[in-house]
Amino acid sequence: TLIRTLHRLGVVLNFRDDDRLEDTNVLNPEWVTNGVYRILNNHQLMVECKGILPRNMLNHILNPQAYPLKKHLFIIGMMRKFELCFPLEGYPDQRFLIPDLLPKEEPYTGDWQDVLAFQYHYRVLPSSIISRFIVRMNNLISKNTYWRSGVVIDYEGNQALVKADQEERTIAIWVSGSPGRRRSFLSTIRTQFDYIHKTISGLEVEEKVTLSNHPEIQPVDYKHLLNLEKMGKTSFVPPGLMQEVSIRELLDGITSAQQREVDRRDNQVSRISKPEEPPVPRKRYQNPWPASFFLLFAMSFVIAVLAGVSRIVSILAFPFVVVGCILVLIILLVLYLRVTNLLSDSQFQQLLTEIINKIPFLSKGNEKILSPQDKDNSAKLPSSETESSEEPQK
Repeated sequence: TLIRTLHRLGVVLNFRDDDRLEDTNVLNPEWVTNGVYRILNNHQLMVECKGILPRNMLNHILNPQAYPLKKHLFIIGMMRKFELCFPLEGYPDQRFLIPDLLPKEEPYTGDWQDVLAFQYHYRVLPSSIISRFIVRMNNLISKNTYWRSGVVIDYEGNQALVKADQEERTIAIWVSGSPGRRRSFLSTIRTQFDYIHKTISGLEVEEKVTLSNHPEIQPVDYKHLLNLEKMGKTSFVPPGLMQEVSIRELLDGITSAQQREVDRRDNQVSRISKPEEPPVPRKRYQNPWPASFFLLFAMSFVIAVLAGVSRIVSILAFPFVVVGCILVLIILLVLYLRVTNLLSDSQFQQLLTEIINKIPFLSKGNEKILSPQDKDNSAKLPSSETESSEEPQK
């Protein structure tokens, strides 16, 4: 009973009955628990390494008889499964960051004036909430700006400061950048927190909206604003303020009117108790330099091949060689755009299909190469439409 209560409070980790282990067979759960807690309670990791765990350090932290070298990645995998750590970029399976062991001191995070603000208020704030959020959003961390109780993340030109206050039992969110995209970024952040909240049984949390023009006024309950809007109210007077504030203006900063209507309908439908894993957004632009060097090397190689072939083949065959080299360069460029995440999977497939359709000797007569989706759509056309579309071609 005690271990389950401490698990609900987020003080300790008890996964004996956890659904996240349904595909993992552990005959002795205490073996995993003891290994994880020896890592989390290591003084050297906290003081000297500042939360960064080198994989070879596990030889000194864990008992080699109980935890042989071949089991180290399994223990790390369990920590990642429970959102206790994440691998550092550029060091896969070698270096990991543990948010619970980060320094407490908050670094300089910049100026956060004239921003979109939102808060979570807890009756009891488990420290695991902010650390799990840091793990889940690790690919969006801005310039390694993180500490034990907070993080700065950026996504598509917007930045967000997310900070927990254990004494006040609050988590505050500030979003800066383009006003048109701040609301979308805040919605993404709230989705991650909603998932984390649902995985902690008995957690009591309230959502609060901060008045940007009056930061001295206490934040207003978000659900209270939704109820006022549902009742047809257009404005209200917050406690401590002598003027009315527009309800819709406050709510529109958090979610759109259409989304609020969808949420109301969803609240009327019973939900599944097990929360659905929300997708974690990824940065749109990845490091382009490795792909750029490869592209430059490939282009140089193709040009060298073209120069060599020009001395061997005849004049009549040389245009075909040029066309083939240009085709290779175009495909390499498309692959470069996909590797750097400038193209989505669907755009990548569509672009390749269009390139092939533009090449006469790769197409069969005048028959256009269709993507699988186009074939499905064409198959659904009635026979009369198919015949009428073929008449002008004849």
